[in-house]
Amino acid sequence: MKQIKGTVRKSEIEGGIWVLETKKGDVYQLKDGPVDLYQNGKHVNIRGKVRKDILGIGMVGPIFEVHEVS
Repeated sequence: MKQIKGTVRKSEIEGGIWVLETKKGDVYQLKDGPVDLYQNGKHVNIRGKVRKDILGIGMVGPIFEVHEVS
């Protein structure tokens, strides 16, 4: 599993998608995870995996399937 630290943001692309932006500027489109993860501006540490076998409609970055949030 991969661990990423960053800020949750709502992007208005295609009607709205949730992404995680890291300090380095990497952007991941979020998939799954608890409801309270999805708050614009929330700073989080998440664990999960980068899904290379699926694509998102936002095309902002790789899909990150969330397994844990801290």
